[in-house]
Amino acid sequence: MSLLKRVWLSIIYRPIQSLLLFLFTLLLANVMAGSYTILQTTTTIKQEIKDQFGARVTVQYPAFQSSNNVSLFFF
Repeated sequence: MSLLKRVWLSIIYRPIQSLLLFLFTLLLANVMAGSYTILQTTTTIKQEIKDQFGARVTVQYPAFQSSNNVSLFFF
């Protein structure tokens, strides 16, 4: 008996089990696609926020604070 015939007969003889397996696979695929979409969206939004506001980090060392208040900016 060929593999395709065995698969077909398994689906026909156990429809509830086949349907549950199909629904589980469909649900898992939708969850994975949704998480990928959320990841891409958050990455895009993060980049847009960085572009709009500019990524700025202020580093102040305690030695600079006592004499001449110097801040270092990294863009």
